[in-house]
Amino acid sequence: KTQLGIVKAGSVPDKEKAVKAILDMRQEARTELLYVTIQELEKPDDRIACIRAMGYDMYPHAAPILLKWLRDDDLDVVHAAVVSLEETQSKGAAPALCALWAKAKDAELKKDVLRALGPCGEDDKAARELLMAQAKSADEKLRIAALWSLGFFAADTATKTLLIDTYGKERDLLLKTAILQGMGQSYDAGLAPVVEKLRDEEKNSQLKTLGQLISERLRGTAESVKGRQAFQLVKGLYSRDRVVRNRIKDWGFGGGKGGG
Repeated sequence: KTQLGIVKAGSVPDKEKAVKAILDMRQEARTELLYVTIQELEKPDDRIACIRAMGYDMYPHAAPILLKWLRDDDLDVVHAAVVSLEETQSKGAAPALCALWAKAKDAELKKDVLRALGPCGEDDKAARELLMAQAKSADEKLRIAALWSLGFFAADTATKTLLIDTYGKERDLLLKTAILQGMGQSYDAGLAPVVEKLRDEEKNSQLKTLGQLISERLRGTAESVKGRQAFQLVKGLYSRDRVVRNRIKDWGFGGGKGGG
């Protein structure tokens, strides 16, 4: 069978493998055919599994078809596409994500739109403004998601100031973890001194260890904590996700609907 034939008629695990094999070819025409094939699948759960299989940072070229699913009628399909966009770190997806935010009503979807805006933002002004506003949200999940994503925009002076001030004033472990994690995932070496200052002033041992790890990551030096052990420092950020991130599942954590 062709890979597209497997997507159409194979088991779910085989469908997921075939999706990745097609994306590995990096051929635009095949990627478009992949979209058409997935759209023709009768079971929504099969479509979701295929969409989630795209959620890796080696597949930013999946963005054009993932963006199409943001307009789907099925909430779970839309949600799967949002999380996969976050994982692919598809630059330029921010306008579509901001448009989705404006009409989204589901709280978990809104939280994940905010989380996707960090890696997908690429200095998008509207995305940064939305995140800055939600960083003051009364909803804790939305606030944490926004602060997390703002780490990707921390080269901006006002954003950096907000993150530093918030970190200094807050005592909530999860919120402070989100700020450090966002700065680390930005891979902006210029943030290393900021993280190190927060680390040096931190009293909580878990946050101090995370600050050290983020500093090492930003400076490109050997990481003192690796893999699953490093994940233990941030797992609270992922523990209640409806859509489980692929990396988390690959490490053997979590279940959740739509986690591919």
